[in-house]
Amino acid sequence: MDVRNSDVFIFINSRHNRIKLLHMEPGGLVIYSKLLEEGTFKLPTIDPSSGKLSIEWLDLVMLVEGIRDDPKTRLKRLRKY
Repeated sequence: MDVRNSDVFIFINSRHNRIKLLHMEPGGLVIYSKLLEEGTFKLPTIDPSSGKLSIEWLDLVMLVEGIRDDPKTRLKRLRKY
C-alpha cells in the first residue's frame, strides 16, 4: 500500500471513539481526525493473515459518519461492480 497511489490509511484507537485518515492530495499529505463524544466506530472485518483491509470509498464515508450497513443488502444502484 502506498499513500501516493490514492490509498487511504485508517487509524482507530483502542477505545474505538477516535478515527484518523491519512491520504495524499495535490498539495501534500492530509490527516483527518474525528473524535466521537459518545458511541464507537464499528470496525470492518480485517484480514487476519495480512492485517489489512480493503474497502470502497462509500464504505469509508459510511464508517466515518457512523452509518451501519451491509454492502450485500444495498440497492443495486449503490453497489460497485
